[in-house]
Amino acid sequence: MQSSLEKQLYGDFDRTSGSSLVTDEVRARRVLAAACSCAFFLTHLPSFFTSPCTTTQLRFERDAARSEVSELRAQNEALQAELKTSSDASAALETNISSLYLTAKAELGRKDRVIAELRAELSKATSSRGGRR
Repeated sequence: MQSSLEKQLYGDFDRTSGSSLVTDEVRARRVLAAACSCAFFLTHLPSFFTSPCTTTQLRFERDAARSEVSELRAQNEALQAELKTSSDASAALETNISSLYLTAKAELGRKDRVIAELRAELSKATSSRGGRR
């Protein structure tokens, strides 16, 4: 007679060529194959399924991860504040250098005009003095 687990696992295999009986040898092979499969999966499961102190370890790791996340969020906020400050300073410096450039360009134009006027006066003065001699 089959156990309920065997019926669940192998009930549909027991009907071969109209016979309702499966030999003990075939049944034993199937049970052994199932046991080997279970043993394989049990040996390859992560340690938290087999370790008795899993809950404590997982809580410790969770708390450590939460702490790290909190630290990283604080660090991120500090870096964002620093970036904002740097961006504001950069914008102010850009405005200042632009104003300085425009002022210097205007001042050079003014000096060029003053130099041109002085040369014109000098030329006028030398031409009038040269004409008297």
